Amino acid sequence: MIRLVGLDKMPLNNPQAANLRWNDRREAWEKANRYLDKFQTGMVAIDAVVDLCKSDGHWSIWMTVFANIPDVCLALIGAIPGTAACFNTNGAPIQRPGGHI
Repeated sequence: MIRLVGLDKMPLNNPQAANLRWNDRREAWEKANRYLDKFQTGMVAIDAVVDLCKSDGHWSIWMTVFANIPDVCLALIGAIPGTAACFNTNGAPIQRPGGHI
């Protein structure tokens, strides 16, 4: 999973925007995990998780971190325009013609 979202990347000596994206993903991963803990203890509601994802980005990271909480995943799917058409009512990706998800 760490490789999937690019958290295994190491910073280069050349701090260009492309070289700093790994840190943005790492920060998003850490924030999503903090809010998973807060959600599980009742400190935040689904709406707060969705708002953070929409404002911070990195939708796929939030979906991965909250993968075991279907209500949050469905809310995340519904929050991003055009995304709901790619998933069924249970939140599973819809198979596309030619085998592409």
